[in-house]
This record gives sequence, structure tokens and C-alpha cells, in this order.
Amino acid sequence: MEFNYNLEIDNILNKIYQRKIFELACENNISTIDLKDIKSYKDRFKSFNVYLGSEIEEFIKDSLPKEKDGYFFRCNVSKHKNNYYPKIYDALGNKLEYESDSKFATILWKEHINNLIIKDVYESFNKENFHEFIDNNLENIYEDINKSIIDFYNTNKLTIAFSNKSELVSVIKDMILKNELDISFAHDFVDLDKIREEMIMYSTPLDMYNEYDKLEDDLNYCLNNFFKYNNDELFNILVDEKNFKFIENVGLVR
Repeated sequence: MEFNYNLEIDNILNKIYQRKIFELACENNISTIDLKDIKSYKDRFKSFNVYLGSEIEEFIKDSLPKEKDGYFFRCNVSKHKNNYYPKIYDALGNKLEYESDSKFATILWKEHINNLIIKDVYESFNKENFHEFIDNNLENIYEDINKSIIDFYNTNKLTIAFSNKSELVSVIKDMILKNELDISFAHDFVDLDKIREEMIMYSTPLDMYNEYDKLEDDLNYCLNNFFKYNNDELFNILVDEKNFKFIENVGLVR
């Protein structure tokens, strides 16, 4: 198949456009793209400012072919640009016994071609083409983006997952017991004064064993008997004081 450099640049741009939609969804608390309301999502994504930062350079490099395929791909780019390329494989893909250039020179050539590709991608990226990509493709890629959003929140964020606010207290207790939330959350959400009062009532020597010791040793009991907040109060504290954000269909995320 004849090498089409412009088509290759377009393919890279399409990968970037899809990544940008995912990033915009995460930045703007869009947890799910609903096919039934796809037009409103298209309009919303097109309303955001979008640009290419320097971080996209690694994404571009990672999207290029690897190993032998990467070599021949860059050779084709070199030919398209009328540039020199080192001889590492013959036309059948067999590795040459003697390469035409040193390994260091080959590395420099590879980086040079990468930079040419990156430059052309940056110059080809524009708002109009991004909007056209959204209009033409969102119906076909929304499921992949939804999966990426869920994976992102599950792996990169502290997520308190619940489907109804009435579950929040029980979810928090369960996460603390499973060490999915740090014990410091228990310190904040349990009434330590009341634990201390109970310990005094039972003549516990507090200079040797205090309320924090009791909380850690008998965590389940303390969570169930001395939890300070109801579901609504807890939600407000997590958002206002603990810097969590509510993401629809996900829960609270920080």
C-alpha cells in the first residue's frame, strides 16, 4: 500500500481528538455520554476551549508504530520529507548484518523524525477540525470514552462510589473498615468525645489507653455507635471540607 503521509497525520489527530474529548469530560465532571442525548453532548464539547499542550508530545510518540514497523514508518516519513534515513533492514524486512549508521546516529534520526511529525500534528490541529470530528464520530466512540472515564476515576482518583445519597454513611463505614479510606477519616467522622466518655464510665486508664487507641482496636464498634453525621451532613462535609466533587453516576471523587 502506498504511504500517505497526510492520512497518517489525520489518523494521529483523530486519536488526539478522542483523547481531548475524554480529558474535557473529566475536567468538566461529565461522567457519562448518553447516546439518547448525543446532540447536547456534541454542543457541550464544542463549547469548551481546546488546545494542544506540550504533554501531548509523548502521546504522539506513543501512538507511532513500534520496533521494525516503527523503523519503516519513519523511513517513509523521511522519504516523504526528502530526508536521509539509516539502513537497518533490507526491503524484505531482514536485519542487515552491518548497519549504515551508529546506534547514536540512528537514535538522533528517530528523534528528528518524531519531531517533524509532532510539528506537523501541531500545525494541523485546529478547532474547526476538532468540532467536525465531534459531529462525525461521537456516536461511534462514546462507549470507549465512557469506559476511559470510569477507568480514570477508579485508578487515578479517590472515589467514594454510591448510587444514592442514602447509602453514603454505610459506604464510608465499609470503606474505612476495608482500609480503602485512611483512618484519619474515622478520626473526623466519629465522636471521639463520646468514646472518651464511655471509657471514663468504664474506668479505663486514659493515660495508658485513650480514645484513639479504642477507635483503632474496636473500629467497627466505634463506627456503628459513635458516628457523628447523617447522610446529608456527611455529603456536605466531604464536598465542602474534604474537597470531593460529586460526579453523576460515579459518586464523590477527589
